[in-house]
Amino acid sequence: MDPVEFMRAARMEGARRWFLQFVQYTFAGFHTSKAHVFLAKQLEQFEADVRAGKSPRLIITLPPRFGKSELATRRYPGWLLGRNPDWTVFIVSYSAELAEELSADARRVLLSDEYADLFGPLYQPEGKDDTVELDRESRAVAHWRIAGHRGGVRAVGVGGSLTGRGANVCIIDDPIKGRKEADSELVREDLWKWFRGTLRTRIEPGGGIILIHTRWHHDDLTARLLDQRADRWQVLHLPALAEDDDILGRRPGEPLDPVRYNEAALEDIRADTDDREWYAQYQGKPTPDEGDLFKRDWFAIERDPYGFADDAPGHVFQYYDTAHGKKNPRRKGDRTICTTWRLEGNRYRLLHVYAGRPGYPDLKRLVTGLRDQWRARAVIVEDHSSGQSLIQDLRNETSIPILAWKTGNESKVERAKAVSPLWEAGIAVVSCDQRAAEEFVREHLQFPNGKFDDIVDSSSMALAHMEIFNRARNRTPMFRKFVVTR
Repeated sequence: MDPVEFMRAARMEGARRWFLQFVQYTFAGFHTSKAHVFLAKQLEQFEADVRAGKSPRLIITLPPRFGKSELATRRYPGWLLGRNPDWTVFIVSYSAELAEELSADARRVLLSDEYADLFGPLYQPEGKDDTVELDRESRAVAHWRIAGHRGGVRAVGVGGSLTGRGANVCIIDDPIKGRKEADSELVREDLWKWFRGTLRTRIEPGGGIILIHTRWHHDDLTARLLDQRADRWQVLHLPALAEDDDILGRRPGEPLDPVRYNEAALEDIRADTDDREWYAQYQGKPTPDEGDLFKRDWFAIERDPYGFADDAPGHVFQYYDTAHGKKNPRRKGDRTICTTWRLEGNRYRLLHVYAGRPGYPDLKRLVTGLRDQWRARAVIVEDHSSGQSLIQDLRNETSIPILAWKTGNESKVERAKAVSPLWEAGIAVVSCDQRAAEEFVREHLQFPNGKFDDIVDSSSMALAHMEIFNRARNRTPMFRKFVVTR
C-alpha cells in the first residue's frame, strides 16, 4: 500500500475508534486543549458503559466559551451513531430552538465528506419523501434517523414532549438559559419536575445521561441531582482556574485552557464580572451574592499558623449538630456536622469541618476519633433528638468531657444573627482546607434560604459557646442567652 494511503487509512481507523481523533478528523481547525483530551477519554468510557448496559450518569461543568457544546453535543452524537447506528440520542437544551440548532449542527457532521469517509452515508431524514432541502430544515432537525437502522437523533427543549422511542444516550446541554431563569424558583422547579417526570422515564435500560453546562445557581439541576443521589453521578468539575486536587492535575490557579484564556485574560474577565457570576459560571461554585444575614467579605480565610503544634495557643473545642431524628420536610438528607475550633485569646479560628451521614454506631466512633485527632478540650453536642442519646452514651462509655448545648426558644435565624457581629468584626476566622472553607462560607451566604443550614447551626453554637467561655476575660458577649448543661 502506498505510504500516504496507509497513513490516511490509519488516521481514519483511529477516528472510528477514538473520539478525539474523530473530532480532529471531522473538524480540521478544532483547538485541542488538555481539558478536551481528558473529556474525550471520559466520553469514550461513557459509550463503553452504555454498551455494557451500566446506565452511566455524567455531569460536566465548564466555564462559558470553552468548547463544551462543540465536543459533547455537535460532534459526539455522530461518533456514537457511526459506531452504534441503532441507538437513539436525545439532544436537550433550555429551548426547542437551541436544541434543534444543536441537532442541525450534529446532522451536518453526518452529511460531511469526512464523515462519509469514516462511516459511509448513514444520514436519512425522517419521512419517506423528505430530502435535505433548506425549506424543510426546521422539520428535519427535530428528529432524524440513520438509513436502514433504528437509530437517530431527537431534539427537544426543556418542557417538551418525548413520547415515542426512548434514548440510549441523552445529552442535556445548558438546561437553563441565563441568570433571570436561574434565579426563578418556578423555572428551576419546572425543570426538575420535567427531568424526573418526563425525561428520566424515556431512558432505555442501560442507557446513559450526560448533563453538561455552565453553572448559574446553587439550587440548579446539578445541585438537586447530587443532593438526591450523589453516589450515582460521576462529576467532572473543570473550573477556569484550578483549585486544590484538580482532576486535570493542574497547579492551583492554573488556567483551564491557557492558549485561549491565560491567567491575564481570566483576571480581566473576573475584574469585569461580579463575584457571584465569577464563582458560579467560571469556577462552577454558585453562591448567592450576599446572604440575608452574612456577607462574603466578612469571612477571612487564612492559613492556620500553628497547625497541630503542641504549643498552639488557646483551647480546642468541637461542636456537633447531629442529623439523626431531624424532621424538616424542606431539607431531606440533613447531615451530621462537627466543626472544630481553636479559641485563641479573643479570636475564634475554625480548624476543621466534618459533614456526613453516619449511622449511630459510626457517629459515636466519629466523636472519639475526631476528638483524639484534634486533642479537643471538650465536645459540645446540641441537646436534641439523637444528640440526647449521644450525650448520654458518650458520658457513660468514654471519659471525653461532653457538654450538652440547649438552644432554648431561639430560632436558627436568631442564633445566627446573634453571632454575626463576630464575623463582621473579624473576630472569627476560617482556617480549614480550601474545599471545606468554600462550603462553609457558601452555606452561610445561602442561609436561611439554602438547602442546608446544619453548618450554620454548628457555627452559631460554637461562637456562642466560646463567647460564654471568654466571659472570664471580661469580654462583653455578643449573643442572646443560651444554656449549657453538664
